[in-house]
Amino acid sequence: MAFHRDFAFEDFQNILRLCIPHTLMAFLILLSFAPLSFAGVDLSSSSFVLMALYYWAIYRPTLYAPASVFGIGLLIDFISGMPPGLNALLFVLIQWLIREQRRFLMGQTFVVKWIIFGLVLTGFEGFLWGLAGLPHFEWSMDLLQKTSIVALFSWLLFPLVIRLLIITHHFLPEQRRV
Repeated sequence: MAFHRDFAFEDFQNILRLCIPHTLMAFLILLSFAPLSFAGVDLSSSSFVLMALYYWAIYRPTLYAPASVFGIGLLIDFISGMPPGLNALLFVLIQWLIREQRRFLMGQTFVVKWIIFGLVLTGFEGFLWGLAGLPHFEWSMDLLQKTSIVALFSWLLFPLVIRLLIITHHFLPEQRRV
């Protein structure tokens, strides 16, 4: 009987530990819409969420199933007023691409992972900028400048956000091998 009680406590403890990265993800979603600005440029962006998805796709690929990543993207789409499904599809696609390159990325230094994140971020922000100009076939250089500054700001904050994710990772229960 005591074994059963210990086992139940361990399960409860693991559930609480799994709440930590999801709580941090919720915080990053909220941070994406915080009124951050620098030199008159609005720096709010869903790239904080992208950082977490990038990290978890490499180090804990089963933490966020594609359906939950799609849901996170859909939530961001609805809050931001973007076309429903845009961030959702981009996030799922990026997660899939990173998972496919997981073995390669696991063997790389932090600097290489940071550079690769910069490429992913540039593609993500560039796609959103390109899509913004489609309705009138006008691509604003002001919007490109803002997008570039947001991408650079996000890329520079990457090490700080990753540090939070690494700390969070240490609290997660051991992965079960099947």
